[in-house]
Amino acid sequence: MSSLLLSASTPTLLLPAPDVAALSWLLRGKLVVASAALSSNLVAALLAAGASGVLCRASNKSDGMRNAVQLSIDDCCTFFDVLYDALLGGSRALHALHAAEAQVPQLANVFTIYLP
Repeated sequence: MSSLLLSASTPTLLLPAPDVAALSWLLRGKLVVASAALSSNLVAALLAAGASGVLCRASNKSDGMRNAVQLSIDDCCTFFDVLYDALLGGSRALHALHAAEAQVPQLANVFTIYLP
């Protein structure tokens, strides 16, 4: 799924927001997790297609730069390990995000969750 939605340079390059509706059968009720920042149009399209939420990097709008925080591989691995463990344990997405941020505080506020 992530290979369809994301590329390293522009997350919407491979799947423009208007084409997301065709994947509603796949997205319905699913949490979409991306390590990149997604455009607001793509997030809205994912939610409109039935995703239960979208968790991705937050855009830094104050200085116009996206993804200004550098992520270490170790921090990301720990963050996503805690996130997925919490989700698999039955936690809601927001609680799983908070658990991951508590474990890796240097990534607090780097990711955000959008809910329908």
